[in-house]
Amino acid sequence: MRSGVLVRLEETDDWKVRAATTLRLKDQEALARIAEHDEVWQVQKIAVSRLSNQSVLSRILKRSVWWQVRKAAVDRLRDQAALVRIAKRDIDWQVRKAAANRLKDQEVLAWIAEYDPQGEVRSLVVGRLRSHRQE
Repeated sequence: MRSGVLVRLEETDDWKVRAATTLRLKDQEALARIAEHDEVWQVQKIAVSRLSNQSVLSRILKRSVWWQVRKAAVDRLRDQAALVRIAKRDIDWQVRKAAANRLKDQEVLAWIAEYDPQGEVRSLVVGRLRSHRQE
C-alpha cells in the first residue's frame, strides 16, 4: 500500500515539486520507488541520496541509465566488493572515480591506477596510493 504523499507525488507533472517533496521524505519504501521510477534524474538522485537500503542501492547501480543517479548510489553504498566492481566496470568515469575514492584495498587501487582509461580516475587513485604509503 502506497502512502498518500507518494500517490500525490506521482500525480504531479512538476519535477521541482517532486524534488522538494522528496527532500523531506523519510519513508525508505517511498524513496526507493521514487529512486527507481521517477522520470527525472534530479528527482531520482535526491531520493537515492536519502536511501539507506543497501540492496536497493545496488539495484539502482545496476539499472540506472543516469550516471548522476549511480554516483549518488555509490556515495551511499557500504559494500566494498560492490564498490570494486563499480570502480572497475562502470561505463562512466565519474561513477568509477567516486567508487575508487571509497575503496580501501590497495591492490585494487593499484590496478585502477594502471588500467583505468580516464586520467582523472588514475590521478585520484595515484594520490590515494601515495598518501597511504606516507602513513
